[in-house]
Amino acid sequence: MLQQIRPADDSEFTQVENVNLLSDDEITEKNEDLEAKVNKLTISGWMTRSQNRDKGRRRKNLQTVIVEGDRVEELKLNTIFSKFVGVKTEARNLEINHPEMVKKTDKLSAYADNIVREAEIPEETKEVYLDVRRVEEGHPVKGSVLEVFGSGSMPGQFSGARGIYIKKNGQWVICDYYNHRVQVIDPIQLCCDLILQFHAFPKSFDPWNVTVDEDNDQYFMSDLGNGQVVVSSGQSKILNCFGRKEGIDPRGIGLSPDGFIFIGDLNGYVRKYNKSGEHIARTEEGQVSEPLDLIVNKKCIFVSDLGRNCVHVLNHQMQSIRDIGKGHLEGPEGLCFDHQQDGIYVCDYNGDRVVHFNCDGEFLSYKGQGQLEYPLYIALCKDNPYRLVVTQGDCVKLLYI
Repeated sequence: MLQQIRPADDSEFTQVENVNLLSDDEITEKNEDLEAKVNKLTISGWMTRSQNRDKGRRRKNLQTVIVEGDRVEELKLNTIFSKFVGVKTEARNLEINHPEMVKKTDKLSAYADNIVREAEIPEETKEVYLDVRRVEEGHPVKGSVLEVFGSGSMPGQFSGARGIYIKKNGQWVICDYYNHRVQVIDPIQLCCDLILQFHAFPKSFDPWNVTVDEDNDQYFMSDLGNGQVVVSSGQSKILNCFGRKEGIDPRGIGLSPDGFIFIGDLNGYVRKYNKSGEHIARTEEGQVSEPLDLIVNKKCIFVSDLGRNCVHVLNHQMQSIRDIGKGHLEGPEGLCFDHQQDGIYVCDYNGDRVVHFNCDGEFLSYKGQGQLEYPLYIALCKDNPYRLVVTQGDCVKLLYI
């Protein structure tokens, strides 16, 4: 049996052979095969796959569509799946036998995805089929959590992974609190490129959070051990230290687009400094309680407040605008912007999850429920807007959203 399928742009046709309707048993078999592939998935020897889904979740998704006696929906699902598999198989065969026809291969692969995306079936069911592509291409499925770095004191290991900053070149800059250092990680090779460590202070260097002025190769690190902010170059040369005069207990740290440094001081303040370390302003008494993290854009400062279970939104003059997250947060800590910069992700420490809000405060979704345990800090990967790096205890994890 031959079935002619038209690509999305109508520019050419392809013949797909042996497109047959699937039986109930075959659907179940393919679904179980998908589960098996996901269960075996590993990215490299550094990555250990976490328990990341209820075993029967995807089968239940199918059952929401294949209802007993609903033969119309069953026929639709069978037909869509058959087309999807047929086109994807032809694309793979073309890639193997005719590698020079890369454009046609890409076109077929994209068309296979569109068959599912444009189908009039529930969104959750579409994810079942799209996950096949992601697994076979070596990418974890949506909702997966992978541990990429674990506990220890060697480079690439952590003891108290805390604040994280992701540079424009993709490197992860992560505070390794109990190892008294900051590690710069290559996310492709999954190895440590650089260690920032200092021994010139009265007490141990205990970095809690970090931000980077990439234009000037300057790292700003909140140092709990000495109650200060340490500024260094990428060669571990100390350029400045500030904050001890104000008696700060520094946690969150953020650099504004116009070059000011904002510090979450656990004494109950958000403080503003210039790059030279001069104290400019602070919030009023009682305006914030326990500011554990903050992120800054052109208009606002977003401050996670563990004591009040919310995220405060301030303007750059340190005036309160609104609060976000009350009723949805049980211990907010790390913050990052989403890929469109119009929403934020919040590590909900006691809720064991990440919570997504838009910048106006509207709740959007929970991420990583049942897969994270006491998440601390978070950052969005530059190369993939659907990967979040999460620090958790002595490990670093990737959450696929």
